[in-house]
Amino acid sequence: MNGRRRLLGVLLGGLIARPRRAAAAADVHVVQRQEVRVGRTSLQLVVSEREPGGLTYVSLHENERTAVQATRQLIDHQPGRLVELRSRGARLVTFWLGATPHVFDPNRIFTEVGVEKTLRQYRSYSREAQSAIGPLRQAILALLPARGEQPLVAVHNNRAGTYSIAQYRAGGAYSTDAEIVFEAPGRSPGDFFLVTDRSWFERLRQASFSVVLQSRTPTDDGSLSVWFQQRGLPYVNVEARFGVVEEQYRMLRAVAGLARGAGH
Repeated sequence: MNGRRRLLGVLLGGLIARPRRAAAAADVHVVQRQEVRVGRTSLQLVVSEREPGGLTYVSLHENERTAVQATRQLIDHQPGRLVELRSRGARLVTFWLGATPHVFDPNRIFTEVGVEKTLRQYRSYSREAQSAIGPLRQAILALLPARGEQPLVAVHNNRAGTYSIAQYRAGGAYSTDAEIVFEAPGRSPGDFFLVTDRSWFERLRQASFSVVLQSRTPTDDGSLSVWFQQRGLPYVNVEARFGVVEEQYRMLRAVAGLARGAGH
């Protein structure tokens, strides 16, 4: 009798364990890993998802881990894909041409003007260096939506005093790059959206989030927001403070929910 009970326990235990293995298999996982060479340096573009469909999210600054954590939490519960640039865990990319190192901001390479500016900012400019970055730009853009009504969602983090919606106010450092600024009462200046589309500005404003509508002719700094603006494509940047995962997750969830509602 004891032997039968043990056998029944083993069989039931196996049945109970199967759903757990199935659930684990459905977790967010890497579906594509692409190597891109810039000069002598190898970088990686990594695409993760749990379920196909939904919005595309992109993280270009590898040190902004709060943004990645919040995005992975989101796509663990709903369709969506996350595209990450990986380069030794740093915000800036360092690459080598021969024996010479070059440095650039990977969110400043989407126009030729921007590439030159970022290389010169870090005292790394040469024609050869500018040319070497081209394949990385094309590889990133090939993974992003280039048409349709749904926006690309870029995810970023900031530290206090470095970047906030306050810089888009009248007289601020980026005031000429903003068409409209809405600051929701009670929200931290570091938690805000920047969008290229008026309808998305209105949706997020009505949802009581702080949001900037980018100017139709923003300063060409080579950023993704400029590239999307120049082509009349919808773009949403989810900007939040480092370490505040819950707020960034809430912002991302709002974008996903509004996107689903717009599709009905």
